[in-house]
Amino acid sequence: MPDHLRKSETGCLKYVIIVVYQRGSDMRTLVDIPADDLKLLNGVVKTLAISRAEFVRRAIAKSLEPHRLSQKQEAFGLWSKQPVDGLKYQERMREEWQEGTFSSTPTS
Repeated sequence: MPDHLRKSETGCLKYVIIVVYQRGSDMRTLVDIPADDLKLLNGVVKTLAISRAEFVRRAIAKSLEPHRLSQKQEAFGLWSKQPVDGLKYQERMREEWQEGTFSSTPTS
């Protein structure tokens, strides 16, 4: 029998097993949680008055936050790689908007 299915001294399974499937944009996944961690998790979610699933969603969101910030930072300075001065282009576009003539092609 696999170790994660063997019962502990208390007779409980050592891990919780969750079924994996995806429906639409949501996904369910398989997570093995050691008994000690599960016991602590159960206490924390009870104190916070949230479900284990909500706790996991929050933990994932918090872990992914630095990666979201780096994506935003990639856009910063995007015009620095263009042969056109971004400020001059912006000013030209505003002049065109006021005049009613539009040209979305950046030029020097």
